[in-house]
Amino acid sequence: MSLTHHILYDVTTAFDHYQVVETIYRGRPSRVLFSSDTEAAQSGVALDDNPELLFEYVQRFLELGVNLQPARSLLIGGGAMTLPKGLHRDLGDFSLDVLEPDDVLLEIATKYFSFEEWPGFHCFLTDGRQFLQETDARYDLIVIDAFSDLAVPHDLKTAEAVKAFADHLTDDGVIAMNVIGSLRGRGALAVTNLIAGFQTAFDNIGLFPAENLQDDWQNQNYLLLASRSQKELRPLMRYAPIDLSDVEIGPPLHDVV
Repeated sequence: MSLTHHILYDVTTAFDHYQVVETIYRGRPSRVLFSSDTEAAQSGVALDDNPELLFEYVQRFLELGVNLQPARSLLIGGGAMTLPKGLHRDLGDFSLDVLEPDDVLLEIATKYFSFEEWPGFHCFLTDGRQFLQETDARYDLIVIDAFSDLAVPHDLKTAEAVKAFADHLTDDGVIAMNVIGSLRGRGALAVTNLIAGFQTAFDNIGLFPAENLQDDWQNQNYLLLASRSQKELRPLMRYAPIDLSDVEIGPPLHDVV
C-alpha cells in the first residue's frame, strides 16, 4: 500500500480521537500520531535514515536535555513518547516522570512507536497542576508540551501555574515550554501572555525559535525557557533567542476563580 496516507490505528478515548498514520510529513516518510483531526499532528517518528527527530521543536527539547544532562526530569504531556525515547537513547537510565492523563497514549507509544520503558521512567495518569499540588519533588528540567488542539491548556499557562513550576525546579533547574503562536498579529497573544506569566516568577527567561524562521507574523513553534538561577540559556539551544525589546508583552493570564 502507498505510504502517502495509510491509517494503522484509529481510536476514540474519553480524552480525544487519535489516528496513527503512515504518511509523508514535511517531506519525510513518517509514522504520525494525529489527534482531533488530521490537521493536529501530536507526535511522530521519521522512517528514514536522518537522525534528526521528525518535529523540529521536539529535536530542540532533545538537544536541551542532552546539553543539561539532568539527573531528574519532568515531562508534562507525553504523546507517543518520542521525546522520552530520544532522551533515554542519549542520556541512558536517568529519572523521568511523565504526566499523561490518557493511558491509551502509552499503549500507542509502545505498540506503534517502539517505546520501551526503563527503570527510571514513571508515567502518571494525571494532569500537570494536580501532580504538582501533590508532590514535593524538584526537577533539573521541566518540559511542558501539552495542548488542547493548538493551544496550551489555560491551567498550564497562568501566573499561578508558572509559580508552581518554579517551586518544583532545583536551584539550577530549567523549565521549557512549547508554544505555538506569532510575535505579531492575531497569534501574538498566545506567546506574549505566556511570556508575561513567566516574568511573574522568573527574571531569567528566553524565547527561542524551534526552526530557523524569520517571519514574526507566521504562527510557529517557540520554546520559552526559564531558570531561577542566572544560568546562561543561549548555549542550551541551537538558535539565538528572540529579541523581545520591541514586542508588546502581556498581560499575564490568571487562574479562573
